[in-house]
Amino acid sequence: IFVLFPTESEVGMASVPRTVFFAFIALTLQFLLTRCYIFELWSIEQLDDMILSDAFKKSVPARTPAVIGLYETPCKNRLYQEFGFTADGLPNSFTITIAAFDRLKASDIWYTWYPEIMDMFVRYNISTVNEDGSSKPRDDWCPTVLFQPADWSAPVVQYNPATDGNFVNWVWSLLAIPQITFTNTLEKSVNLVIRGTDSHSDDIVNELVIAQIAPKASVTLTSDNAMLHAGDVVVAVTDDDT
Repeated sequence: IFVLFPTESEVGMASVPRTVFFAFIALTLQFLLTRCYIFELWSIEQLDDMILSDAFKKSVPARTPAVIGLYETPCKNRLYQEFGFTADGLPNSFTITIAAFDRLKASDIWYTWYPEIMDMFVRYNISTVNEDGSSKPRDDWCPTVLFQPADWSAPVVQYNPATDGNFVNWVWSLLAIPQITFTNTLEKSVNLVIRGTDSHSDDIVNELVIAQIAPKASVTLTSDNAMLHAGDVVVAVTDDDT
């Protein structure tokens, strides 16, 4: 996210103080990143800038995994209505990046369109033409929804609503953590609790105890005894906590 900060001469001495302006920008960025949001993509480079961890690019894991909806304008309704493409009910943007790419809009630009470095369909080898050069039926590829793992060596997964079921549940299944160990460093027992919050506020709407850990002990949770996901909020609660 790029933000241009005005100087005092640009905002005017009698306008909102700079400290208030900066506080507003900080709160805006926090809101965007602590809620899941669908970003509109214009090029391959834009996605890379959003999710790559550093200049080493694919030699290290991405900042987050990504779910990308590839489409063209005529099938936009199919993406959002039939496929159920949404950010609601998913972890925040610190955990996963949700993005959509409309090739017709992205290529409708005044400067030169270079498919090999701009077209997300090319990036993910989604062919929209047959070997003889004729166009494939649009329903065969529009839309295409993909899960890009943070580990670039892992395969990209394509969503099929006919076999994968609900879109949000499919995304959560790909964020599952197969095994994780928690250690209690306190002198008292703690309960591990998953807290569910309202997606539009920080209000706690439900809690689920998933394990109890004795003092100075550890517990390993797997998919067999507690299915955890990236984006789950897990807290350790003692009997003294309210």
